[in-house]
Amino acid sequence: MSCQNNENLYAQGIYDFNFYDLTTDELLFQSRTITEGNIATSVNLNEIRGGIGNAIQIQIPSDASLTVTMTAANFSLEGLALNTGSTIMPNGTYYLREQTTLVAGTGENAEKVVGKVLSTPVAPIGSVTGDIIGYVDCTTKVTIDPETKEFVVEGGEVGDTVCIEYYTQTASAEIFRIGSNFAPKIGRAVLRTPLYTTNGQGGSGSILAGELQIVIPKAQLNGDLNLDLSQSANATTVLNMTALADYETKPGECPTNDGTLGYIIKIINETTVWDRIDRIVVLGGGISLANGETETIVVKGISDSNPNLLENVPYDELTFTSGSDAIATVDATGLVTAKSQGDTEITIKNEEKNFTVTCDVEVTP
Repeated sequence: MSCQNNENLYAQGIYDFNFYDLTTDELLFQSRTITEGNIATSVNLNEIRGGIGNAIQIQIPSDASLTVTMTAANFSLEGLALNTGSTIMPNGTYYLREQTTLVAGTGENAEKVVGKVLSTPVAPIGSVTGDIIGYVDCTTKVTIDPETKEFVVEGGEVGDTVCIEYYTQTASAEIFRIGSNFAPKIGRAVLRTPLYTTNGQGGSGSILAGELQIVIPKAQLNGDLNLDLSQSANATTVLNMTALADYETKPGECPTNDGTLGYIIKIINETTVWDRIDRIVVLGGGISLANGETETIVVKGISDSNPNLLENVPYDELTFTSGSDAIATVDATGLVTAKSQGDTEITIKNEEKNFTVTCDVEVTP
């Protein structure tokens, strides 16, 4: 295989990042908003020296590693949960603030002034007592009846408006727990980045040539849950991970000591000359033949971005039609045969791209 660097390929940006469950292949996380990304390998080269001058005789590699660092522009609860190895659950308990107007109590609360919350109250997260409580105007703790949703306000007046803060629970609220001994998630990571080229474009023009894929069979997030809640910048999702050695063996194969950290795959889009050109031309514009002579029309392809570059086109994908077979005929290969004195045109066409050009033919005696 050639190792020459002659492809004029350039990589920039990340299409997307996918993270899959190792056991089920379920897609656990996907991001198409990566703003920064880096893939890096490192290895320690342990020197063994000897001989006169104690020169280096060999370097033995150890501690090989492959790391990936990425930042997604958007906030993602799923990305945060992967970093802590947590499972996102519904029915999350959360803090809620409402305004309510005090009214006269009834039943057990007769002769008292009460307020009422709109949602079903629950005990706060982390509550030791399990009491269902709230705070009136951010200061006064009150007990909320989970059945009636009412709370008594001592010293309150009917018609007063108060702010009540309490905890509730709904199915749409998602929650995950960060344990004191959390283990970041391990999965299969796949990154895709576009490849561009200037080949066939000339100057600084570029076209999409393909993509580069980085596949890490066993990647573990580094646990970098980092919520930067700045007033002047949005919170991003940090996705840093380290490749773990994958010792996959097929049935009948002996175990290997050389685990796989990752794969890098280059995919180049398959193109034809018709994808690279904008029109076809006849060299010379026309031909002149004496009666009985023959000549093959020379057809080339041209790109408007680089008109000085002429590309060969497949003649078997062209049709040749004579304006007058009595003056000159033409076969499927573009070979023109002069039949009688006069002038005519040969029309050359590519059906796929609807490219058409004409060749003037002059037949002399």
